Amino acid sequence: MAIIVTHHARKNGPAGTQAGQGLRGSGDLHAWGDSNLYLRRSRDLLTLTVEHRASATLEPLSLALLGDDENVHLEVTSGAPQDHGSSPGLDAAVLAALAQAPLSRTALRDAVHVRNEKLGQILTQLTHAGRVLRQGDKWARAESAIPVPSSA
Repeated sequence: MAIIVTHHARKNGPAGTQAGQGLRGSGDLHAWGDSNLYLRRSRDLLTLTVEHRASATLEPLSLALLGDDENVHLEVTSGAPQDHGSSPGLDAAVLAALAQAPLSRTALRDAVHVRNEKLGQILTQLTHAGRVLRQGDKWARAESAIPVPSSA
């Protein structure tokens, strides 16, 4: 079954957070679906973000509305809508801070001495690259993550 819900998000959500975290009002809407697609417009750029409860977030897609009055359609224009310009030095610092044990975002931000917005960008890029993952309220290097037992 598929249910479509149209809802509004805050205008400038923090970088590096899940699209569903930007929904206004109750967080129940974000938690309600197993698979969620978020379409966001910034000027002429449309970005589609896909989130699934049981898997890592996919790379956002850039879309364009093409056609004429009789035949309008969305088309994928690129795989990455924008580059946040993460530096290799900060990536290495985050990975080094996570080498010993998983850390909360606050502890990680304090360890690498970076603004929360920049840390969000770095965590998003490292997550997409498969280098880090989120475990509850902490972040861990992917190779040192504690496996979650399957419910078979």
